[in-house]
Amino acid sequence: MSDNLERITILLEARDRDFSRAMDRNNRLIARLNRDGTRNMAQMNTRIDAISHGQRRQVEIGMALSGVPRLLMLDEPAAGLSAAERPELVKLMAELPRDLTLILIEHDMDVALANSEKVTVMKDGVVVVESTPDKVADDPMVQAIYLGEGH
Repeated sequence: MSDNLERITILLEARDRDFSRAMDRNNRLIARLNRDGTRNMAQMNTRIDAISHGQRRQVEIGMALSGVPRLLMLDEPAAGLSAAERPELVKLMAELPRDLTLILIEHDMDVALANSEKVTVMKDGVVVVESTPDKVADDPMVQAIYLGEGH
């Protein structure tokens, strides 16, 4: 995993010829992915094809962050994740820099609402409601479409 992050950061910094800055950025990304203490360095050195789908998603987000974007667009990042992996994704999104704009397309409303300031709900290409997460979760139309009665 760390190899993938290292390669992308080095490529992004190559235009500036600042290898030390690239390695510093890479180390910060690894630290961010390793912050929750569940990964040790042996896991960080594991081949990408040998880790779980959820861990791959985290590496993908880390690779996207290596370019220090101002805007990050995630299209259904929770798709294919197990119930146990989804909270890790929510936690990772909560730790994104506050000055980063995140556009999230997600059908899992628990994931979508967890870290959002503004939510736009669409059905069949039409905006149903646009508001704060609390108001969206309480909206009867949204509940009928996405959340179900028991949410």
